[in-house]
Amino acid sequence: MKMQELNSMTPLDVVKSIENRFYNLSYSEKALTALQEAVDDYDESIAAINILLTGDTGVGKTTIVKEFVRRNPPHWEKSDLGDIKISPVKFVTLGRNAAPRDTLARIAKSLGIAQYNTLSEKKLIPEIIDKIISHKVRNFVVDESHHLNQNRLDTKDDSRHIFKDISNHHPVGWTLVGMPGAEDAVKDELQLDSRFSNHIHIPHYDLVSKDNIQEFKRLLNSIDENSPFRNSGFSNPDYFVRLFIASRGILRTLLRIIAYAGKYARMRNSPTIEIQDFALSFNCHAGPSTKNMKNPFEQSFNTLVNSTVWQNTGLAKNGT
Repeated sequence: MKMQELNSMTPLDVVKSIENRFYNLSYSEKALTALQEAVDDYDESIAAINILLTGDTGVGKTTIVKEFVRRNPPHWEKSDLGDIKISPVKFVTLGRNAAPRDTLARIAKSLGIAQYNTLSEKKLIPEIIDKIISHKVRNFVVDESHHLNQNRLDTKDDSRHIFKDISNHHPVGWTLVGMPGAEDAVKDELQLDSRFSNHIHIPHYDLVSKDNIQEFKRLLNSIDENSPFRNSGFSNPDYFVRLFIASRGILRTLLRIIAYAGKYARMRNSPTIEIQDFALSFNCHAGPSTKNMKNPFEQSFNTLVNSTVWQNTGLAKNGT
């Protein structure tokens, strides 16, 4: 089956099939379960579930919440007034300054409010609440929430009052997603902090703890098993070490390196991704920070396991 699929794919198809796939592992499953609970347990008679989802860049936060949105698509329901569009989950990305007017405009735009650019903050809030009620929105996913401006605490310019004001009028849930700095946006405001019942942190892969090591192994197995190529044993020691060092444990970088290695393998009409494909992919797609780094797919295995990067992992420290 894999070979039939691969034969019908272009090199770009291969990249998309690897890089755009959602890999359902324990970290992502924990987050998705909590997010889905916020939707499934929604009831207007009780306070909505609010969630803080944090993690360093490239760990897969946005991928997780987009999968959450995909699993809760808009749909139509019949009512006495005719067909009504129901949107259980809405996705919003905050701007870099996260000013109140801009934040409200982004929320309004996601709800399809036509005049969101011309309405004042005072007029936008009732319009937003109206749409939330009519569309039966249960949860807003707010990405890049670390941009909430911490220099404007306790002033009218503090964007965080928006979430409280809207929730005070209608119990919609909020999922704030961002870098670890997003924690301060919640913890520094007692009223807001008390409304968030769950903080989920998605770690990067540092291979320090046993759980982290096993998760990275499961990830490599999942990528290998779900790619259109014959399995190459990504979780075997040789590839395991090379892929960790090449990606520095960053999920986004790992997927890009494997995806483009797959592209180069497909261009050679190879049924498997070989070490030469990874070497080329690393040279072209590992990122600027690796400019002065030796290609881990062109070095001996013994050299890599004695490197500083590997010696800092739990596997090296435990002698495994």
